[in-house]
Amino acid sequence: MKSVEFFALLEIAEHVNSRSTQGSKMSTAQLAKKLMVSQQTASRIMRSLEFQNLVQRIPSSTGTILSVSEKGKNFLKKTGKRAVSLASCKTGNELLGLVCDGLGEGAYYTSRPSYVLQFKKLLGFKPFKGTLNIKVEEHEAEHFLRKMNPVKIDGFKTGERSFGKIDAFPVLVGKGIEAAVLVPERSSLGKKILEIVSPVFLRKKLSLENGDKIKISDGIK
Repeated sequence: MKSVEFFALLEIAEHVNSRSTQGSKMSTAQLAKKLMVSQQTASRIMRSLEFQNLVQRIPSSTGTILSVSEKGKNFLKKTGKRAVSLASCKTGNELLGLVCDGLGEGAYYTSRPSYVLQFKKLLGFKPFKGTLNIKVEEHEAEHFLRKMNPVKIDGFKTGERSFGKIDAFPVLVGKGIEAAVLVPERSSLGKKILEIVSPVFLRKKLSLENGDKIKISDGIK
């Protein structure tokens, strides 16, 4: 969706809601004035929104009856939630998640000697054998990680198999325990589940159980 179409949808929704839940008359001239574009452009935008099934319009002798479709309403709700989420992010770049089980492979991977050597050299600590897994909103995790520069952990090969590259994002867990979010080059978890390594057993250190809320931050004071 083009930005001008998004703002047009907002204007139409506001216009309709201020008058009737069933719909309201709105001309292309009115929309053009709201968007500060030509009437021809406004007409083209309205046709595009109708084609995308975001608005419904019925011509009448006194104007066009407009209403926002269910698809349009759902789009605005989803966009609104995301905007609130981004606006509410603290300047210290924090992320909240829920402790959950992983795939049970964290101890195996974090104990590979080639990974451990790089963790010690690049992150400054030897990781506990295992990861703390937290469930997060994927778009919030992406927003959180975009603000940081990852430490690049190289992949390697052994006689048995190859191990992929890892992006490690240094973070603080809870009230200041150093750790790192690991984003493997090869992962089936996406960013809905984040894997965290630390020099300590985080579940025991923080008395965590599945479902507990946990905060991580990039350490900005």
